[in-house]
Amino acid sequence: MKSNRFRWPLAAALAGCALGLLPHAVLGEAVENTTSQEDPAAHYAKGEVKYGEVWMSLAELFQNCRQVHVEMEKLLEESKKAQSALDDLNRQISTLRGENDNSKRPVRTDMAKAVADRRKAEAALRAQAPTEPRYEREPLQPSRIQYSSDSYRDAMDDWRSEVRRIREQNAALKQEYGKRLAEYQKAKAEANSVIQAAQAKVAEYQQQLAEIDKQLEDAHAPVLAKRLQMNDEIQSLGRQARALLVRAQAMEQAMREAPETVLFRGRIVEWDGKFYLLDELRLLCAETQGEIDRVRDQLREDARLAGRSFPDDWRHPQQDKIDALKALIERAEKEAAAAQ
Repeated sequence: MKSNRFRWPLAAALAGCALGLLPHAVLGEAVENTTSQEDPAAHYAKGEVKYGEVWMSLAELFQNCRQVHVEMEKLLEESKKAQSALDDLNRQISTLRGENDNSKRPVRTDMAKAVADRRKAEAALRAQAPTEPRYEREPLQPSRIQYSSDSYRDAMDDWRSEVRRIREQNAALKQEYGKRLAEYQKAKAEANSVIQAAQAKVAEYQQQLAEIDKQLEDAHAPVLAKRLQMNDEIQSLGRQARALLVRAQAMEQAMREAPETVLFRGRIVEWDGKFYLLDELRLLCAETQGEIDRVRDQLREDARLAGRSFPDDWRHPQQDKIDALKALIERAEKEAAAAQ
């Protein structure tokens, strides 16, 4: 159907809201102040239906119910706008957090490098110092009394040669040890220097990150406050919508419990779970039938152009429903005419 002129909002559209109740008289239904003791038939004859514990005009109840639905539509639109605004705020927050991450990323990269340098230097500090080598001892000088004159000279030559070899070897070991010790001490000093520099850098980067987070917090504050306010507004709209929905359902149930003939005499008809004025329903039926006819004519034309036959008994899937609506309208018109 093209027209939704008389379409009322569905309860399902509001079912997701967090809801409460409005005062019962927010729309000011005019009702009798006391419960009548008359027979219901007498009230029905006057065009009245029972709403809650009181009898009231069917026409007035219908109009009040319509007004409640109008208010529900307004609340639904307001809720949609509020939800859209909330979505915008959430996107702003997401953007701010993304910008915050982008700002922190290079700082974190530099800080990670400084931390890695510090750990490498700390590992160097834990390295063991070079161990001093074990020097070979020089042999004792040969005793003259143990050798003959010629043998003694040979022994002394051997001894001097061995002492020279040992001294050269020990000197080389000492020199190598001194070199390695110097390198160790230099590396240790450099490691201490790297650690101090890295610690200073890490502290600086931490300060930069804290400043970036403070900027985010300052930018976040008004947006978060608006989001909280918008959440409260959405919940309030939801409570109002549920209150109106409960009232609308109670009004509709009151009309639904009245005899159908009472509704027809008041030119009110229930169709497909909704209540319409008879003239509105007649127009809705005509529009729907017109749309069905257009579909049938278009299909017949498409078949003709394609060289196919079009079945004479073709029926639109909604035709049975519209036929039932026509029959309902006819009954209502007869009842309404008889009441005049």
